[in-house]
Amino acid sequence: MPLLPSGLKLAISSDALFYHGGNWFRCPDGHFWYWTPDEKIMGKGPYPLGAEILQSAVHAPVPGSIEEVKQYLYVLECEDGDKWGWRGEWLDQFPRYRTLSLEDRKAWDEWVGGSSLRAYLEETIVECQELAKLNDIASGAAHFGAR
Repeated sequence: MPLLPSGLKLAISSDALFYHGGNWFRCPDGHFWYWTPDEKIMGKGPYPLGAEILQSAVHAPVPGSIEEVKQYLYVLECEDGDKWGWRGEWLDQFPRYRTLSLEDRKAWDEWVGGSSLRAYLEETIVECQELAKLNDIASGAAHFGAR
């Protein structure tokens, strides 16, 4: 998690990945489910930090590379020292909704290219592969509440 020269704190999150435990719809082989903002309801970002963002589950092919997995990871921002939130920024497009100074951009690019983030991205690819395996046990529908 980088603290940029300007004091801006950012983090990466895989919270978009959707573990359904088999209680969900099937998707094509080699695909996994993830959450994305429902733009019909929410519109396009950026969203206010801390806002409730209504999302839809969609499926996509398992990423095959470090670059591909970045499209499924949130870039979180911190305000007021401890208030974390997501404005709709994905790692593959960051910064889209925010302008970084040259110093901040250099620090960000160094962090994104570093070995610790690379290891996290590789682990996330494996997680997407595991989520795709859930398709084998998916019930074909979502069941809510007691049966």
